[in-house]
Amino acid sequence: MDIGELERALSEARPEAVQRELMQRALAATGATHGALFLWDKKAGGLVLTHHVVEGLTVTLPDQVLTPGSRAGIALHCFESDEPYLCRDSARDPHYTRYLLDVRSIAAAPIRYQKKPIGVLTVSTRAADQLSKDTLRVLGELAVAAAPFAALAQDEVTVGFAIALSGFVAPYDDGPYKAAQLAIDDINAKGGLLGKKIVHVAADTASDPAQGATAATDVLSKGAELVMVTCDFDFGAPAALVAQSQNMMTSA
Repeated sequence: MDIGELERALSEARPEAVQRELMQRALAATGATHGALFLWDKKAGGLVLTHHVVEGLTVTLPDQVLTPGSRAGIALHCFESDEPYLCRDSARDPHYTRYLLDVRSIAAAPIRYQKKPIGVLTVSTRAADQLSKDTLRVLGELAVAAAPFAALAQDEVTVGFAIALSGFVAPYDDGPYKAAQLAIDDINAKGGLLGKKIVHVAADTASDPAQGATAATDVLSKGAELVMVTCDFDFGAPAALVAQSQNMMTSA
């Protein structure tokens, strides 16, 4: 499989056709007859089935959301463990759950972006023992190539503020923070960032450099993809270093 050619195909596809193109490539590369793409939805609090192919036909399952804590199948297990998963026979698999029709062999790979899972790519067949570790390898390569395009398909962009909301540094952060909120509202009113709504989360460093890393960890745990920090080296650096260690952009 030519990953470079796949990336070119996905980048040249119309936005509405990217998921179909990815699934067609996944089925062709693995020899599977069924495939599904799941993406994490922050609002729904679970994995949403965004594209499903059954023996060449695209099938829509409205409101199909897999939420943590439910017996929601292999896709959610793959997402939560952040590890590829091979089911050779669903009749003996503890994680298998039927969605539309029964399948016997399933391979699943997490789609990771900025060091965290944002979705799952799966392929399956009606017969048992049809997929292998080599299938997982190919599916993993597809998931890596698809990650930037899957990230673009998500509905929101989250900006995190790890700043001083209290303490003596707060007056320096308060103005820029309020201005940023006004800018976010203005951008959203005009259609968002590349069509995505911007949401923001904040954590208080309490004007304490030692709390900067904790604040950054907090906003990252809430899905921040850009972390804003205090515009001072001593107070902003601890938060920035944590964000950068997770390959997240930072700004002050």
